[in-house]
Amino acid sequence: MLADGRLADVLPVHVAGNSTSDVTWTGMAPGTQVVEALITPGDALAIDNAAFLVTGSPPARKVLLVTEENGFLQRALKLRPGIDLTVQKKADYKPGTPFDLYVFDGWVPAGKLPDPALVIAPLDGNGPIPLGGQVNPGLVLPVDPSDPLTQDVVLKDVHVLTAAKATAPSGWRTAIAAVDDPLLLIHEGEPRIAELTFDVHHSDLPLRAAFPILVQNLLAYLLPGGFENQVYPTGRVVTLATEPTARSLEVQTPSGKVVKLAPPFPAAPFTDTQTPGVYTVRQQLSSGVRSSQFVVQFEDPDLSRVGVGSAPFVELTASANAAPPRGTLELWPWLAALAVALLATEWFVFHRGP
Repeated sequence: MLADGRLADVLPVHVAGNSTSDVTWTGMAPGTQVVEALITPGDALAIDNAAFLVTGSPPARKVLLVTEENGFLQRALKLRPGIDLTVQKKADYKPGTPFDLYVFDGWVPAGKLPDPALVIAPLDGNGPIPLGGQVNPGLVLPVDPSDPLTQDVVLKDVHVLTAAKATAPSGWRTAIAAVDDPLLLIHEGEPRIAELTFDVHHSDLPLRAAFPILVQNLLAYLLPGGFENQVYPTGRVVTLATEPTARSLEVQTPSGKVVKLAPPFPAAPFTDTQTPGVYTVRQQLSSGVRSSQFVVQFEDPDLSRVGVGSAPFVELTASANAAPPRGTLELWPWLAALAVALLATEWFVFHRGP
């Protein structure tokens, strides 16, 4: 066990094949920022021999949810660490109160929409995108499976009864669509706004694992700093929502490589996540530099299951000058062909007669 790169403890652990074991460490030094658990000696798959954790809570983010009643959405929003959620009814909404994110469920206030914002099926279609009458949208599918907003979101078992008719205007893109209608539209660039064209109660989406995952992906896109202290699988595209006053954004990988993502704004998605470890994000603000971190971890139980006698991942190929390997000669095809020839000869002699 390493704490901020220094050896903190060594503990022998026995784990049987195809099983798990819980291990508890105590006595970690106060103020530790990064914890690394390292398995030694290594095995045939080194990429999963280390796990990382950024300790402590991320900075609190104030989120306002305006809804008459939506327990599904309320619980999904609270899953993100550091969320300070305020729930109001539309009659209690007062414009001008600052929040880091506004979520309007079934209603939007008059006038300029505060941002960043998530708007869900506004009544009378008075959202940032005008909505038409209700239609049966049909089969639900992600528009682009590589879109960070729909990563790990399985929609094949999601059904939507009705959704408002909509068309993505210029500057907007469709993240989730049905056969006859877009269901989730995203404003590209600033301000960060997302609009859902259907009431989640008119679908079975809240009953699927896809719902909390989709909400977390939306928070990562809409909420500044939504990536902080999060753990992502290797190869995952990470969306880095910057602070409103950010002048530049860069990411330092575990190897020390620095990738500049902004300007221009909005920052480009970060794609260089092939190496497990702790990634440091630096934003140049008007008040100074703000540093935060996230973790990339190898998460593939099937590949991690390296047992005795497992087949090698790579087959060794003989060099061009090597002697050809000795092998066995299959005789049964030749014997079978000889037997067929004898039968054919007997059949010919029998029918020809004496």
